[in-house]
Amino acid sequence: MKKPVFSTVVFDFDGTIADTREDIFSCIRKSYKAEKIKGVNPKPEQMGPPLMEFLKLLTPKLNQNVLEKVAANFKEEYDTSDYPNTELYPEIEETLKELKKKKIGLYLVTLKRKVPTLRFIKSRKLKYFKQIVNPDSNPGVQMNKAEMMAYLLEKEKLKASSALYVGDAATDITSAHANKLKVAGVTYGYNTREQLRKAGPDYLIDNIKELIDIIFE
Repeated sequence: MKKPVFSTVVFDFDGTIADTREDIFSCIRKSYKAEKIKGVNPKPEQMGPPLMEFLKLLTPKLNQNVLEKVAANFKEEYDTSDYPNTELYPEIEETLKELKKKKIGLYLVTLKRKVPTLRFIKSRKLKYFKQIVNPDSNPGVQMNKAEMMAYLLEKEKLKASSALYVGDAATDITSAHANKLKVAGVTYGYNTREQLRKAGPDYLIDNIKELIDIIFE
């Protein structure tokens, strides 16, 4: 077996591991309707920001107090969902299984909050990740993506030079590069190939299985 170029692979979740849009959008619409607000229709390209930023993007003129109520409604809806419309992308589980078998350390760094992330991971029995970092993983601190990556590297004592980050958003690329990680941008997620290319990924892949060739080139 060839020696791997990277001994660690860190994954984004939404738009990289799983297509979560339908369940998130459904819960978003219900959350607004509970406050008697109709006609809010999120678009796939708006996916990515933390919850409050996402809500402000959808309804920028809405009062902060109402936004907070919508956010609370969403957490209640989404955190108790069975995620019936959330699907793993093609070849995800097979690739995770193969990488783990080849002794590659697998981690997850996602802007998805801890409760729904762990709920979904448990329901799908995705027992591949050594550590999962969410915005609320560090008690008392709300982290952005770059801070979460730095937190993982420090907590797990990982070398950035040996790690590859895999994500679908331009912010994944800039956040990883800020921590000196190489990045593989996936083109099947929520950002277009052009958006990813402009952010300067080290690799662009159309199928997650292409990671095998990158890691064992």
